[in-house]
Amino acid sequence: MEMDISPGLIFTGVAVVVVLLVLIYITSRYKKVRGEGDALIVNGLHRTRASLTGTFVWPIINQHEYMDITRKKISVIRSGQKDQEGEEYEGLHCSDNIRADLKVDFYIGVNHEEDDIIRVAKLFTAHEASNLDRLKEHFQPKFSEALKTAVKQFEFEELLTNRRAFRDAVVSVIGSEMDGFKIYDVVIDKIDQTSLDAHKADNILDVEGIRKISAITAQKNTETNAIRQDERTTIKKKNVEAEANRLQLDKQEQESIARTKREIDIIKAQEDALSAEKREEYQRVTQLAELETEEEVSKKRESVQMEVEMTRIANQRQVAIQEEELNRSVETEKVRTASEVAEREMQKETTVEEASKPCLKPALNVLKLSVRLPAKKKRPRTCVLTSALTVINASSWLRQKPQQKPHNLSYWSQPAPKKMQPANVLSVC
Repeated sequence: MEMDISPGLIFTGVAVVVVLLVLIYITSRYKKVRGEGDALIVNGLHRTRASLTGTFVWPIINQHEYMDITRKKISVIRSGQKDQEGEEYEGLHCSDNIRADLKVDFYIGVNHEEDDIIRVAKLFTAHEASNLDRLKEHFQPKFSEALKTAVKQFEFEELLTNRRAFRDAVVSVIGSEMDGFKIYDVVIDKIDQTSLDAHKADNILDVEGIRKISAITAQKNTETNAIRQDERTTIKKKNVEAEANRLQLDKQEQESIARTKREIDIIKAQEDALSAEKREEYQRVTQLAELETEEEVSKKRESVQMEVEMTRIANQRQVAIQEEELNRSVETEKVRTASEVAEREMQKETTVEEASKPCLKPALNVLKLSVRLPAKKKRPRTCVLTSALTVINASSWLRQKPQQKPHNLSYWSQPAPKKMQPANVLSVC
């Protein structure tokens, strides 16, 4: 089944397509500026338009181009040099006729107004508006003339000391008429006096400048010489004062060092003396302690020796006493044994004893008595023993020689034999 399309629907579709094509075409003819530093110049049949953003450019009717409107720097140098020709090799005369060497930088750019942009485009074209050589050729004479006029308003020293006023004077002389351009800034890069040999001797202004330069130079040289002499004098004076101060400081330093050394020596001597005193005191205490120790040792040694000696003496005494007791016991035993022997002899010899019985019985009694006496009574006991032994010996002697017994008294009065004497008896006791 075929579908029928009405003519109205076809017309509507064609109209929509046509409108879209027209819109696309119109949009494609809109030209935007490439960047912030560019301007769009559109030349028409009757007039020229300028835009900083963008505009429509129609084919056949319009022609467009881009212009660089950024800032440009133009430097003007006026420096006087000997044997060099040309206006750029001449310094500018100040109001006191002294030439000044200058270097001034001018920062210019197209004014961001449509009329100024169109004016620049007509005067320079869009391409030459960004050509630095073309701009220098156009503006350098104007800037040089402005510098001459502004410099003549100031003396040379004023140029050096009041650069702000000089800059404002240059801007004021140039004015606002810049053929569509605008001065953004003026920078005074260099201000210096032109060398003396670059002044011309046949130029009245230069002669006046030479005279003034010479006068100022002479005055400045005199002042400079005075300043230098004062400087030398001051320096010499300061050097002398500094040397004196240095010597004084050296003296004070040496005195301080000597005083410090002396104090150190005194302190060291005091410390040495104190150390020696402490050492001597320690040695004295040590020696006293040693002497006390030796004394105690000596006392203990003497005490020990004394005790040993007393023990030895006591032992000797004890030994002597024991020996004496032993000897006494031995002698007593001997006496008892002798007594027993004598008693047995007397019993054997009864006949002889009968004759001498009256004499022997008392002697035996005496002997028994002597044995019973205590040991402390030495002398009585010894005498008794002596008497008893004498009697025993006498009786024994009578038994040995009975034929020789005399009957007279003179015989009995003679001394007894040697063994019967009391001395022998005492030695035995």
